[in-house]
Amino acid sequence: MNNLALEFINISKSFPGVQALKEVSIQIKKAKVHAIVGENGAGKSTLMKIAVGELLRDAGTIKVFGQEAQISSPSDGYHYGISLIHQEFSLVPSLDIAQNIFLGRELIKGYLSFMDNHQMYKRTEKILESLKMFHLDPHLKIKDLTVAQKQVVEIAKALSLNSKIIIMDEPSAALTLEETRRLFELIRELKEKGVTILFISHRIEEIFEVADEVSILRDGELILTKSVAQIDRNQVISNMVGRSLEFFFPSKVEQKKEAKIILEVKNISKRRQFSDVSFQLKEGEIIGLAGLVGSGRSEVALAIFGLNHLDAGEIYLQGKKVNINSPFEAIKQGLALLPEDRRELGLIIVRSVLENLSLPALYWDIARRYFIDLKRELTIGRKIQKELSIRFASFSQKAESLSGGNQQKVVVGKWLITKSKILIMDEPTRGIDVGAKLEIYNIVNTLAQRGIGIIFISSEFTEILGVAHRILVMSEGRITTELDPKSSTEEDILKFATRKKVS
Repeated sequence: MNNLALEFINISKSFPGVQALKEVSIQIKKAKVHAIVGENGAGKSTLMKIAVGELLRDAGTIKVFGQEAQISSPSDGYHYGISLIHQEFSLVPSLDIAQNIFLGRELIKGYLSFMDNHQMYKRTEKILESLKMFHLDPHLKIKDLTVAQKQVVEIAKALSLNSKIIIMDEPSAALTLEETRRLFELIRELKEKGVTILFISHRIEEIFEVADEVSILRDGELILTKSVAQIDRNQVISNMVGRSLEFFFPSKVEQKKEAKIILEVKNISKRRQFSDVSFQLKEGEIIGLAGLVGSGRSEVALAIFGLNHLDAGEIYLQGKKVNINSPFEAIKQGLALLPEDRRELGLIIVRSVLENLSLPALYWDIARRYFIDLKRELTIGRKIQKELSIRFASFSQKAESLSGGNQQKVVVGKWLITKSKILIMDEPTRGIDVGAKLEIYNIVNTLAQRGIGIIFISSEFTEILGVAHRILVMSEGRITTELDPKSSTEEDILKFATRKKVS
């Protein structure tokens, strides 16, 4: 009896200038959690998109439950019972949760084929209750949800299809530790019900917690498939990157005693988001801003950058009080922001890589008398590509076609050509593989050596401890404590991330 749910046989796929997949063959067993790992650009997302019909394979065969499948469109994928939960959200902001879940397959009633809204909202409520993560109202608009809540809606959408094979691409990237634990409980429940899960994650520890088997891709080729019980963390990492790799954080830049205060935030508040937040940032200092999803970290970052107008409080740059009411004013004052949602706020995804890289510097550096200096723009673009090892076919390639890791590198790169004195990085390694994370950490260190002050926001407490000179912990919109990374642990951060402000 065939015990395979899904089988890839010699799958190949190429794009202009890039061989994305080279004769990849993987067997996925029924009612198992099979992890697919690899660096950015390894071919993971391409293979998964082929499985659901979002991309057409150049060669090879796909079998679903032992039968050869002709999958050439997303509707074919649904027909074979395969759903893909994307790393980046595919939701309509202006519609509510129920409308998004049933979009394109609305329930109807009566001879006149009216939409059966009652049943759609009733079924949505039942699905959301089964997730046990959030108490979400099916009538809530997507635009009013947090990143974590949007991820929950994506999971609910897949469950609504009663899929027998669910592909999860970085499902926990925006979730807190508690939400991730509940997600894993849900995955185990689905497995017990006979559902097969393909689990893609850059968090290696998650693979060992939830997966039964793991397949490792590198440069579009399958390196190995093994039971999780037969492989350890170091072996996974070394096979991903093609070399022995001791995961570490680079030595922190030593702060100068005479370093000046370049940013001071005094008692800033925003109704229902954060309250009475105060801190100082010095030249070459890396401040870690830690907390759970919804603690107010991102909202503080947006406020400093002029995207979130303050109700109270003051901001000082180089000792002078400033009023930053727009990103343009923030950039003019020497601030830069890497936003949490890179696709929505960090990139113009329908424009080219080069246009995205040069955008912040157009006004001050690249434009000459209202005309863009194309030669200088290309020169700067090449420099940034080399410095960050950004992988793409050409500078004219649209940003939306890049892998998640390369998109993030473009967001980082566009600020390297500005003369920013303060850099706010909100979840800069979200959805990025081990090798790319190390590159980001090295970039952070390099910028600190140049005297740039950095606010580093992350949900990964190990990362905060490894990168920051000092840590500010937020909970319920307030700073609850300041910690020294040298004498603190993840448990210390979590303790203060789940309590109210300490007097």
